[in-house]
Amino acid sequence: IGSKPIPSRYQEFMKGWKNQYPTWDYRLWTDSDLKPLNFKTASIIDSSRCVGQKTDLIRVELLAQMGGLYVDCDYESLRPIDSIHEHFDFYGTLRALPLLYLGSPRTFPGPLLVCNSMIGSRPHHPILSTYLDRVLALSQKPEEFDLAWYQRYSLARFRFSLDQIKRIKETTLKTYIPFHETITDLIHQGRDRNIIFPPHLFNPIDFWQPYRFVIWRYWTHRLLYVLQSKRLSIHAFQKAMPQTFAIHHSQANWLQA
Repeated sequence: IGSKPIPSRYQEFMKGWKNQYPTWDYRLWTDSDLKPLNFKTASIIDSSRCVGQKTDLIRVELLAQMGGLYVDCDYESLRPIDSIHEHFDFYGTLRALPLLYLGSPRTFPGPLLVCNSMIGSRPHHPILSTYLDRVLALSQKPEEFDLAWYQRYSLARFRFSLDQIKRIKETTLKTYIPFHETITDLIHQGRDRNIIFPPHLFNPIDFWQPYRFVIWRYWTHRLLYVLQSKRLSIHAFQKAMPQTFAIHHSQANWLQA
């Protein structure tokens, strides 16, 4: 989405997906591909100033119509997931965001969220249609996304400008967290075979880890963990594991668009 070229590193990731799935139909969706399609949330997509919000909706709209596997361009495939795709009607991945949660607990509902960077689904799955309806309902409640003091001086200030943080907040509250909430509400309903995988399979790295030393709540929680568990080491989500299928190199490039 937009006119900026895809970084060369991500182009290599895209080639990796094509090489590992030679019998699959691979498609890179661009602005021109989307124009003739009829989307339920077209009014939000057209009016939003947040590229992240637009793409959050477009990926779900495409899957709701056509089914398949959606992955962000900054996803690196390590090994194929054909058996997963064939076995489930809907699947996705949790993402570990403990540092963002500790740094901004009033925005994030918890340290683990269902991530929309990788979604597999059959066409017309009820989770997808319910999510789009929920976003439409939220759009009827206009809200100014001004930043509170704790967000102006949050962990994100190490990487982003205040305007970018404002867009992160709007996208997070209007499309990202509603995706998580819809899935947690509906994942066990109906007769479909649905599953959400743990972070180490598709999201093994928390790219906020280098900033953990400046979050005082991180140290208080870590001290409490040590006292309760009598263990000094904790899983830090810093690298892939032998079981990992893919890595989301989340750099929030949509904020540069």
